[in-house]
Amino acid sequence: MQQDFNIISTSGICGGVARINGTRIPVWILHRMRQFGLGIDEVLRSFPTLHAADVTDAWAYADQHPEEIQMQIEENEENCS
Repeated sequence: MQQDFNIISTSGICGGVARINGTRIPVWILHRMRQFGLGIDEVLRSFPTLHAADVTDAWAYADQHPEEIQMQIEENEENCS
């Protein structure tokens, strides 16, 4: 298990990808929303159980682990096509 900010990775939960602690919301989804130009307020409207600190933690994690997050985005896109 890895923990960084409010971010956690647990084998067997959400495929072991980094996610917001206490949720099943992966960091890569929140990062992708930022890439599409959404701000914190828009993300919080999409995920009303999150707090602004959760989103900023996710974005900070994504900034610190860009290869990991990009790989997860690419894997998801491959699985959806």
